[in-house]
Amino acid sequence: MARNWIAAVFAPATMIMNRLRFGWKFALVGLVVLAVEGWLLGEFVLKVDGDLAQVRQEQAGRAVLQPLKRAIEAVQKHRGLTRALLTGDGAAAFKVREARAKVDEAFAALAEAEAPHAAALGLAGALEPMQAAWKDLAGAGTKYVTRENFRLHTDLVAALLAHGRAIGLGSGLTLDPEAASYFAGDLLVQRVLPLTETMGVLRASAAAAIARGSADADDAAEILSYAGQIRPALWQMRESALRAAAAAPEAMQAKVAATEAAATTVLAEVDQVLAGASGMKPGEFFAFATK
Repeated sequence: MARNWIAAVFAPATMIMNRLRFGWKFALVGLVVLAVEGWLLGEFVLKVDGDLAQVRQEQAGRAVLQPLKRAIEAVQKHRGLTRALLTGDGAAAFKVREARAKVDEAFAALAEAEAPHAAALGLAGALEPMQAAWKDLAGAGTKYVTRENFRLHTDLVAALLAHGRAIGLGSGLTLDPEAASYFAGDLLVQRVLPLTETMGVLRASAAAAIARGSADADDAAEILSYAGQIRPALWQMRESALRAAAAAPEAMQAKVAATEAAATTVLAEVDQVLAGASGMKPGEFFAFATK
């Protein structure tokens, strides 16, 4: 029964082949083989083209993420110095002006890096609200009270972090099916950038407490809250880093260890600030915690 069914299916082909001369039979078989090979080659070319497009997207994402990281760090530094100035550290005034110029430069570099890739990454016009927010904040100088100034800076950093996540999604860095590439993108977008913000808030809060001479109850609660987030964030960063560093695990381990050691040193000094035993001036602590 099965044999009859197969014969019926191939009956038209059998009839054609029986009517053709030997040479034409070879030509027809060759054409069929070429057609199959052409289809397979076309599929291969499409796959390679898709992979190359994905690589280009990821390269565009990395090209934008580094200037974004510098912009975030510049805003964080300006926030900390401004808070120290508003809480009594008059020596920070000149440093605040310098930091403001650095933020201007960082935003200009970010805009320049993002412009060629904005449409491809789905980010057209996305940076403009953040540029406007910084312009308003910089124009106000130190007119805002301390907590309002701090909140506006923190809101701007939060917007920049969200922008980083959008870059990660738009470029495919945080969606890559290859494990090493995925964890490399995750390391920067989801681990390193948020960790810099946690450290930035902790640094600014502790420096402000030093400028006032002691940490009040609100300062202590804020400092302890952010200090408590550091070690879990370091653990998550270590996990992503080790998964991303399949090619050179020793080098990545060394970088992670250096970051952990630096964070531990800062946390130890924060404990001294809370105990009122820190011998550093606000500017000294800020510089120490920035390294």
